[in-house]
Amino acid sequence: GPSGYDVAADLPALLDEAGRWLATQGLPRAELGVFSGTLDGVERALRTHTHPGDGVAVEDPCWPPMVALLHSLRLRPVPLPVDAQGLCVPTATALRGCTALVITPRAHNPTGAAISAARWKALRRQLQARADLLVILDDHWGPLSAAPLAMAGSMPPLWLHVASVSKFLGPDMRLAVATGTGALMQAMRAQQALGPRWVSRILQGLAAHLWRQMRE
Repeated sequence: GPSGYDVAADLPALLDEAGRWLATQGLPRAELGVFSGTLDGVERALRTHTHPGDGVAVEDPCWPPMVALLHSLRLRPVPLPVDAQGLCVPTATALRGCTALVITPRAHNPTGAAISAARWKALRRQLQARADLLVILDDHWGPLSAAPLAMAGSMPPLWLHVASVSKFLGPDMRLAVATGTGALMQAMRAQQALGPRWVSRILQGLAAHLWRQMRE
């Protein structure tokens, strides 16, 4: 099929598969984008919303590459504890000076914890008071997870959900599908256009084909 500079960057077949799965998770599918893996999507979101010196709240313990990314962007990691129900509810003081929060909603690395519905209800109550705080959901386990997505249908004011395909299709499938607040997604696409411009449509087509086979 056609490829190159004269076609849409994101392959409709992949967006369709991703949108179908997102619907089963209770997430909206209006704004979708394809990026070169989870860290690429998270980085573009942070570049559009944060400034050097800002605090970014992360889980403690946390996936080490996420902390390395924050340091590379000259952002300040703010550790928040995790227990058996996932991220503990932070105090307003803990989030002071933070412009973003990165959460692993399920299959937390390294504990394996998933955020419970009760925990998310308490977290969301806290987050509602911070409409300026970007909440990034790193749903890296995606379709492999047996745990439900606790935040389905009750997203905070400003949010991004990133689902990598590497875990369930293989590590060389270097792409992730993101959905989130409309203005944020548009800013991320504009930021992407300044660099790689798009993710290989050949790779996107292969991911869509394998994802469809896995579903069927």
